[in-house]
Amino acid sequence: MHRSAAIYGVQGANGVVIITTKKGKSGKLDIKYKSLVGFQNVAKTWDVTDRVGYQKITSAAEQNAGLGIAPGNDPNSPSYIKNVDTNWQKEAFKTGLVQNHSLTFSGGAETLGYNLNTDYFKNTSYLNSPQDYERYSMNLNLYGKKGKFKYGSKIGYTKSGKENFNEYNGGESAIVDLLGAVPTMPVYDPNRLGGYGGTDNLTQRAISMNVIGYNNLITNNGQRSRFIGDIWGELEIVKGLKYKLDLSYDRLDFQNRKFIPPSDLGWYYITTNDEASLDVDNGNQQRTFVNNLLTYEITLDKHKIDALGGWIQERNDYYRHWSRGVGYTPGEISQIQYADATSAGEYKNTLTNISYLSRLNYSYDDRYFITGNFRQDKTSLFSEDNNTANFYSFSGAWKLSNEKFIHLPDWFNTIKLRGGYGELGNNTLGVYAYSPTINAFAGYDFNNQLAPGTTVVSAIDPNVHWEKTATSNVAVELGFLDNDLQITAEYYQKKSTDLLIGVPLPYSTGAFPASITTNAGAVKNSGFEFTATYNNNHHEFKYNISANLGTLKNEVLQIGLDGNPIYGAASKTEVGRSIGELYTYQVAGIFQNATDLASSPTQTNAGVGDLKFADLNDDGQITDADRKFMGVSIPKYSYGINFGANYKNWDFSMFWQGSGGNKVFNGLYRNLMTEQYGNHSVDALNYWTPTNTNTNVPRPIIGDPNGNARDSDRFIESGDYIKLQTLEIGYSIPMPKDLFIQRAKVYVNGQNLWIISKYRGYDPDFNYNDGLFSRGYDAGSFPNPRTISLGVEVTF
Repeated sequence: MHRSAAIYGVQGANGVVIITTKKGKSGKLDIKYKSLVGFQNVAKTWDVTDRVGYQKITSAAEQNAGLGIAPGNDPNSPSYIKNVDTNWQKEAFKTGLVQNHSLTFSGGAETLGYNLNTDYFKNTSYLNSPQDYERYSMNLNLYGKKGKFKYGSKIGYTKSGKENFNEYNGGESAIVDLLGAVPTMPVYDPNRLGGYGGTDNLTQRAISMNVIGYNNLITNNGQRSRFIGDIWGELEIVKGLKYKLDLSYDRLDFQNRKFIPPSDLGWYYITTNDEASLDVDNGNQQRTFVNNLLTYEITLDKHKIDALGGWIQERNDYYRHWSRGVGYTPGEISQIQYADATSAGEYKNTLTNISYLSRLNYSYDDRYFITGNFRQDKTSLFSEDNNTANFYSFSGAWKLSNEKFIHLPDWFNTIKLRGGYGELGNNTLGVYAYSPTINAFAGYDFNNQLAPGTTVVSAIDPNVHWEKTATSNVAVELGFLDNDLQITAEYYQKKSTDLLIGVPLPYSTGAFPASITTNAGAVKNSGFEFTATYNNNHHEFKYNISANLGTLKNEVLQIGLDGNPIYGAASKTEVGRSIGELYTYQVAGIFQNATDLASSPTQTNAGVGDLKFADLNDDGQITDADRKFMGVSIPKYSYGINFGANYKNWDFSMFWQGSGGNKVFNGLYRNLMTEQYGNHSVDALNYWTPTNTNTNVPRPIIGDPNGNARDSDRFIESGDYIKLQTLEIGYSIPMPKDLFIQRAKVYVNGQNLWIISKYRGYDPDFNYNDGLFSRGYDAGSFPNPRTISLGVEVTF
């Protein structure tokens, strides 16, 4: 990546995406219409217990803890619940609708070409809650040339609205609440304020969240308007020497509105009039860019040289204002002025970046190639002493197949060696994160009187500076059969130093949060990448196949301020191992009787029927020291396969992707196997009893005194999967030459169609984690919906 990405500096450190828009064609007006309508649903659901299974497990857990059975689960109680059996996934998941319509006009002449696109998109959620997304957009691209002067502009406007999903506790997945919702709680209950069901502390003893009711009662809307404008001009000063000035402006205006009304969703989830709230915030973000670029190209016999130099200036202004009202009665108008108490605030910041860049490319006789890049980046995210960094890269290639002294067979067309080294920077840091935060309202006790005071709230490192990533690679590129078959093999090594990470601090420091962001990490990634493509366009049936395979070995070279490991969710990161490796206890069986319990290593609060954990350090007792590394959470390999074909008017394409070699901690499964008052996995029905000893499921017991649900290998699964990500079949309808319709195509498209995996959850390719130290922990990922779409494309 570094050969081309180095010129993009900080933006290239995590990969570069270049977005281009179509230019207007010279001549006649072309009109193209596209329309797509799709349907979304959840292809896989969890197997959880129904009312009978839930009541059986929970009642056994109460009895094992010496408690009486909850009246709602006791058939001998007048409060016994037998007429409610809610399947929460069936109630929550529905068929969503996706539609996208666009109209494009293009044409013009050499002095002014244009491309105008208007687009409408709407997605109705596959969840039974307000979560629709709607977007209108317009893009205009102008392009022209007059003599030695080229010019153009791009204008885009987008307006969108989104009904947001809500989590009761910020950062906690609503999927956890949905799966754990007890089947004895109804979705709807007209006797409760708001009309939705809930649980009762005396009858059911279950604190269970009605996710459907909570999200339907709340009004949570977000509105976005975005304008992007760009204008540029390029002048050829002399032959080969060009100057280009590019000015762009990007403005985002946003407004969010969230109203939580008074409601009764059962025990623990009651919103009183005093707690009812309205939060309104709005603001904008403005980004301006000024690009000055000078390029020069010259060809002298077999020598070809092109050079680039320039500077880029960026400014990012952010502003936000928010208002909050608390205290509303049922049915009261949800506006700030009707609240019992109000508050407001505002925030703004400015971020600036400036970069100086240069590049030199040289090639000789299409045999030897050399590229060098250098850039200097300066950002306001760091203090003045640390805000500047220099980055460079160089690469070279040798096309051996063009050497006269090398004679290849007719079927062997190309052989090319290449390699390079490059450095990139990263400044992922909060604004003003190098400056301490002060609380000016920190009073303290002075001679038994409250005295005003000021204190530092958060711990900061004023010397934070740029991360640096150095990448080196060597590769060979081969071409066969008139280059219809191309194969590339590459070895890479990527070393990141001075990583900006949050290092935990002792709570005794008083810092909030109890961590400090500093340059305290170094990581090395290495591996191989293989790609192969084959194109057969020599017959009526045309097809192409491409495949890629990549391996990855991750190693931590430095972590923290003093080398101490960092613990994540069921993970541990330490020097010499991979980031976020799973780190848990190891289950050794189940205590079958009192003799077994007495003869085993000491395990606090354990009883017959509880899990027995392995004493890995042989000290005779089960402690934190008995945890062990259980597998890497980063896939060791990933791959993809593309296939496309055309026959007469038909076309076909499909894309498979997958990865493997990693382990996943299934936090959702753990939540369903705690055997407490929440709902359970059907696997929990096979719990241990004196008459059912051939099982790996421990006895249910309220409170879980032995910690059967602690982090252990019983919740670790393989992360291997292969997925049919997309499949499309299209047909181009033959059109008479004199018809006003030039081309028409209909197609069927499918996404996320099929997954092959042993993972119990919705999808092993989840993203509900911190992406760093807890990356292998599935804490409640939403299911990726399966989408089937019908589309049509018409060109006039």
